[in-house]
Amino acid sequence: MEKYIILRGEALEVHEANGAFDKCVDELKAEGLEVITARQLAEVRMFGKAKHAVSSNETWLAENFNYLPNGDILVASKGFNPLLQYPSAAKMATACHVANPFREYFLNDDVVESLLEGSNHKGRVLKLKRKDVPEKIRTDEFGKRKITAFLFGDKAEDYGRFLREYGIESVPLYVVDKAYAQKQGQAFSRALWASSLYGNSALYGDSSLFNYYGRAFGVSERSEQRRAEHDGAPVGR
Repeated sequence: MEKYIILRGEALEVHEANGAFDKCVDELKAEGLEVITARQLAEVRMFGKAKHAVSSNETWLAENFNYLPNGDILVASKGFNPLLQYPSAAKMATACHVANPFREYFLNDDVVESLLEGSNHKGRVLKLKRKDVPEKIRTDEFGKRKITAFLFGDKAEDYGRFLREYGIESVPLYVVDKAYAQKQGQAFSRALWASSLYGNSALYGDSSLFNYYGRAFGVSERSEQRRAEHDGAPVGR
């Protein structure tokens, strides 16, 4: 596992795990870490700038997209993400996507009810009517648009400004086709994948969990002892 150190007011360590989604989750857990959230990604990219590995590479995020039989979408925060809520969920979901033919990771009624209940509370789950799902989000509207405000939180506006500095005027948002979602007849989960700055920082809410080039970053604040050990260490770029 590679480590990239960013020095700021409080130093952070960024760990990189590679492979299928479940493998990445397990590797990060072994380091006492969890998959990076969209807000953390924005923060690290803003501090690390464009040449940092977190900016120049793609990653799965801790949030995810869940598709209802009517085509609507439930965007779950880390704490409500069905792919991460249970110890075996990541493995079971990845196994579905590795299967030949590909299978969706379907959600039972209890999980769907929990997601719907979460949508009644700010910051837990965002319910999006299909007609309200944008194909792209202007970076000067990150703080105003529901999806980016939900994902990036209080960093949304600053992150949008950061992306504009690198010539990214809008960020594409990819989701599962409505007709396909309706055809499944049951709610299912997909991962959320964020592309690099070179890929316009696109958001893929339709991401498979199996990818030969899969990657997930995890972030942790360094302890005082480890911070002292690394005093003066060069910034990994």
